[in-house]
Amino acid sequence: MKLEIELIDARLRAPFVSARTSVKARRLGLVRLQTADGTVGHGEAAPLEGYDAASLEDVLAALGDCREPLSHSNGEDHEALLNACA
Repeated sequence: MKLEIELIDARLRAPFVSARTSVKARRLGLVRLQTADGTVGHGEAAPLEGYDAASLEDVLAALGDCREPLSHSNGEDHEALLNACA
């Protein structure tokens, strides 16, 4: 499988306001996985800092660690792939 990640700044329609901050835009990663037969899946890497334990950098590093196992995967053995990425 092939992993691609595109970083974008997603502007919010209205600011997200909490007791600690006001967020007008979020930095996130658009994730694209493509199998050898051309099947494509899309997702996002979008932790909300201050609420999620991980930062976007943490999530991107973890996805980077999965590049090698993904490149050797046919996408069928989900448990083995998850173990390799853990």
